[in-house]
Amino acid sequence: MKVGLDTAEEVTAFFLATATSWLGQKPDFVGRYLGTGGGAATPLTQREALFIRSQGVAILPIYNDSPLNGGAAGTEGMGRQDALKACAWAGNLGVPTGTVLACDIEARAPVNAAWMVGWADAMRASVYWKSGLLYGTNHLNVLLNAMPTTRALENLFTWVAQYDTGGEDYRNALNLRLQRPSPFSSFQTRAWQFARDVFSLKADQDLADDTLFDAMWHGTPVTVAGTVSTAGPPTNVTSALAKVQAAMDLLVEAKGLL
Repeated sequence: MKVGLDTAEEVTAFFLATATSWLGQKPDFVGRYLGTGGGAATPLTQREALFIRSQGVAILPIYNDSPLNGGAAGTEGMGRQDALKACAWAGNLGVPTGTVLACDIEARAPVNAAWMVGWADAMRASVYWKSGLLYGTNHLNVLLNAMPTTRALENLFTWVAQYDTGGEDYRNALNLRLQRPSPFSSFQTRAWQFARDVFSLKADQDLADDTLFDAMWHGTPVTVAGTVSTAGPPTNVTSALAKVQAAMDLLVEAKGLL
């Protein structure tokens, strides 16, 4: 198991020094957002990514601009578009192929099976890790367990928020994880957020299993597709989405002919 933090703010030298002092070790990873989340987050930049990686810390990229979090009802098309947007953000930042991309789904978001199918299918067809990672409550596992098994859904994993862990010490959380498997009772759960607003930082604390950690961003930014920008929003999202959507449409058409 690896210990890390996720934050909506830029990771600085002060942030890492404070986290290291509290943890007694440098965090193994940090989760950073690819979007603004309606203005609540500062998006990850290539400059920040280079700094984090120079400190030997892995990055968990999190897409957080889904209309679900604004209360929109989930559809398969929305799930597909969210996955394509996450991939466009990641490609523009230079996130290496094969890296896991997470999607932030807040507790009151009306996520449903249709949205999850759209996300999983589009993500599995992308250059990134499996069908991605969904952050939210254990409700995500309930939905997955009730859905028919497909190759895409078999490769869709969860990052569950549950806070009855005995404070900020990750050792306590790890002991609880070993003594009581929930919320890791679902084989698809790969990470656990167990404490909020820790260490006087605007950050939450997480544990991730080794499989997920290995799929995080460990290299330096690379050119995946299109122009890589050092600024926040990708400059080529529209064209990238159009190209990927056209490819997905062809795939759907081909499936209909089989």
